[in-house]
Amino acid sequence: MGNFLKITFFLLIVVGGAIWFLSSGTALFNSTPAEKISVSSPAKTQSN
Repeated sequence: MGNFLKITFFLLIVVGGAIWFLSSGTALFNSTPAEKISVSSPAKTQSN
């Protein structure tokens, strides 16, 4: 039972960390300069 509790605790940390990373990571990725450049560059080429 000790190993089972360790595994479930580990899974909770991994899943919780993944959810936190996705929820906070998407906000970070949306504000990165590379994302802004890749989003705005097609508009620039079309306007030219």
